[in-house]
Amino acid sequence: MRSLIVLSVISAALACAAHQSLPQVAESPRSENYRILVHASEPGGNISGAEVVAISKDGLIVELGSTNEMGVLTIPKQRIRPLNPSFLIVCHEWYFCGAIWMDEEKLEIFDERHIELAR
Repeated sequence: MRSLIVLSVISAALACAAHQSLPQVAESPRSENYRILVHASEPGGNISGAEVVAISKDGLIVELGSTNEMGVLTIPKQRIRPLNPSFLIVCHEWYFCGAIWMDEEKLEIFDERHIELAR
C-alpha cells in the first residue's frame, strides 16, 4: 500500500513537472500601424471614403485621411503619437459622424479599431 502511495506521488510530481516545461506562447509583436475599420450599421458593409480626423488634447485638428474601398484607413502610429489625440472623428456625407475615444494606452494596446456609422 505504501509503495502505491509513493508511486502515485511520484507520478503526480512528474506530471506537474512535464506540464510546467511546456513551451510558452510568445506574445505577438505589436504593429507599428493603426487601422481604423469603418462599417455601416445597416446592411451595406464597409464605408469607403469616410474622412478621419484627430483632435489632440490641446484642440489641434489634424486630417489623417480617408478609408479605402474596404472601409479601412491605415495610419503609422508614429504619425499619431505626437498628436496625443483625445478623439478620432470619423465622418461620411451619407452617415452620422462617429468618434473613437483615444489615449496613449489604447494606441499601444490596440492595433485596430472598428466603428459603425448610422444613417
